[in-house]
Amino acid sequence: MPLKIGNTAVIMPSNIAKVMLGGSQVYAKASAFLGTITYDDYNISTTSQDHYLRGLAAYNGKLYMVGEVNEHIYRYSIAANGDLTYDNYSFDVSTLDHRVRGLAAYNGKLYFCGLDTDKAFRFTIAANGDLTYDDYSITITDGNSSPTELAAYNGKLYVCGSSTPENIYRYSIDANGDLTYDSGYSFDISALEGTPRGLTAYNGKLFMCGTDADRIDRYSIAANGNLSDDSDPYDTSTLDLGALGLAAINGKLYMSGDQYNKIYRFTLS
Repeated sequence: MPLKIGNTAVIMPSNIAKVMLGGSQVYAKASAFLGTITYDDYNISTTSQDHYLRGLAAYNGKLYMVGEVNEHIYRYSIAANGDLTYDNYSFDVSTLDHRVRGLAAYNGKLYFCGLDTDKAFRFTIAANGDLTYDDYSITITDGNSSPTELAAYNGKLYVCGSSTPENIYRYSIDANGDLTYDSGYSFDISALEGTPRGLTAYNGKLFMCGTDADRIDRYSIAANGNLSDDSDPYDTSTLDLGALGLAAINGKLYMSGDQYNKIYRFTLS
């Protein structure tokens, strides 16, 4: 709603929020989103689904997790407070790749990558969260021969891998969900993490976790999709020494860990 001054409607900037003060409506500058991470002291076990959980992705009130033992993508519902409930739904990906790794969701599509084929596979997400394979895949070994994790944001797909060089690579996503490698662009993360695993993007930030540094690193995403390091890591070693997947939605960050086979929840601010 615009602010009315006399008979004139004034559109307030996006960083101005309406608040109540003494029964009157006033406008104040909203706090900028920094991507600061705070643990919610909340986690759930995934051992009933898979004992070796890998990538995560969140979309439209659902959280997806891929497990390497059973080679399925599992789906959870996300409550208003961020709590998770298993939907008793899974999608078999064993015919696509046996060494399942990363997930990313964007614009009604879910992307999944695996190490046997070094490909990204694409699925359509129905309104109820069910998956349908699009019979579409693309080899994503450009720059790194062992893709392990994916993140999608603002028309871009980011890929990190377990082989050297330790870089994040970028692909463009067209209106159909097809991928094209952004040749010539990569972002060096070797000084931060030697074994990158989880990636996710949210509100102009890219988050990465790994099993060497046992922390979550944060990057800013420019309008053209380029990355810069925020130099504000979050230590996860006290929670799980096997952080493998990340997903973010509605101000919450989720991390999968294979030390205790759990999904952990954080608040982003």
